Amino acid sequence: MLSPVVHIHLVGTLAFDAGSLDQKYMEEIVHTHFQPLFARIDNNTNDQDFMPDGGEIDGRDRSVWHELERYIFEDLVSRDNRYLPHKEQWSAVLADLKQMALQKDDPAQIAQFLRDKRAELMGA
Repeated sequence: MLSPVVHIHLVGTLAFDAGSLDQKYMEEIVHTHFQPLFARIDNNTNDQDFMPDGGEIDGRDRSVWHELERYIFEDLVSRDNRYLPHKEQWSAVLADLKQMALQKDDPAQIAQFLRDKRAELMGA
């Protein structure tokens, strides 16, 4: 009986931290169950739903997280034409809302902040 050649190609977005993917254990499983002549596992997964265009901002560098967050907020806001004209201002509002929530500010205060910013930016 001839030994197989096993090539596994992993792709997609993981629902967990990529560091938790134990590639050595996967290789052990392949060797145990198939006794291959050769085994190769290509890991082309990522653990991020959002990959910035151009790749100039790398989310693994914590020093640029604030900039990456604003970029993501701008991208998300610009998908709705109502917010597109003021996407930079809306991304700042979202960052402020996030910070207020993390600081456990009063929900009524957060809601009022959003109402005020909406009236300011949308003229309503």
